[in-house]
Amino acid sequence: MYFEIQIPSHAQRTYRVGYRQQTPAQKMEYILTTTHRWHRPLEQATFAIKIPQHLSLSELSFPYDQMTEDSSEDREGRYII
Repeated sequence: MYFEIQIPSHAQRTYRVGYRQQTPAQKMEYILTTTHRWHRPLEQATFAIKIPQHLSLSELSFPYDQMTEDSSEDREGRYII
């Protein structure tokens, strides 16, 4: 999936993006390249990752301060990063 958005300097925006992916061999990979052209990371971002209860999130490809697990939804686990 690829799309462009325009964000003025020092502005804040909220975007909600969703997609589904088949997970052969019980593994999923998501590569975040949002700020690749800026040559620096976002100062702040919040990700909510929903996955089926029988799977678990084992690693992320970017550094994060905190990850919490919320299993309150019926069929999907949710990680807030």
